[in-house]
Amino acid sequence: MRKVRQLFSALAITLVVLAPAMAQTIELVPVVKKAVSRTIDLPGEFQPFMNVALYARVAGYVETVVVDRGSVVKQGDLLVVLSAPEMKAQVAAAESKVQAAEADRAQAESKLASLEATMTSAQATYGRLKTASATPGAIAGNELDVALQNVEAQRAGIQAQRSSIEALKSKTIAAEAEVRALQEMEGYLKVTAPFDGVIAERDVHPGALVGPSASAPLLLLQQIARLRLVVAVLKKMWVALFAEPASRSSFLPIPRARSPARSRVSLPA
Repeated sequence: MRKVRQLFSALAITLVVLAPAMAQTIELVPVVKKAVSRTIDLPGEFQPFMNVALYARVAGYVETVVVDRGSVVKQGDLLVVLSAPEMKAQVAAAESKVQAAEADRAQAESKLASLEATMTSAQATYGRLKTASATPGAIAGNELDVALQNVEAQRAGIQAQRSSIEALKSKTIAAEAEVRALQEMEGYLKVTAPFDGVIAERDVHPGALVGPSASAPLLLLQQIARLRLVVAVLKKMWVALFAEPASRSSFLPIPRARSPARSRVSLPA
């Protein structure tokens, strides 16, 4: 019993001695909220920033192909020249309509000037007769009425001629609009580059019949000065990336000697 008491006494003394030392080694830190992230590797592929298939906007035959596969082009460069003889005939016919409408309007304006001169003469005649009618017996009774009717008829003829000229002006404007539309369509016979890039595919040769409904494009143009990285992301990762506004992600390219490219994506845990 004495030994047990001595053992408890020694233990109590040891705890009393060690208590201050144990209290000094305790370190307290504040509890904070931080985003936990993890890094994964995903396969990716570099693609052209812009990729467009060029078709002919009007039907025609390929006359000249200026470029070939691998050609570097600038925006506005001529790529393909088409030929459509029937379109040239349509433009010539529309221009003939414009010339005919202008000739008809010039003739109508000349006739209007003649009618205005005739009415001026008729008005002068009516004025003289009206002055003479103040003297009894100087002119016949119906002569003044006939002169007045002649003036009214000339005035009606001038009004009708002016309406005809306005109609001819509208006809001329319509014919000119038709010419401009056909000339714009004729401009589509020259296919130009919509942006800087490289010709990736060429599917036509001189003599081929092409058009808007063709199954294959004339050329395939790609912009490779800038590239677009496409990464396959699983649905659960996509939700973690973009579902919550507070989530943040960063994409860091990892250099590789071989294709496809790889990217490192930091995702919220």
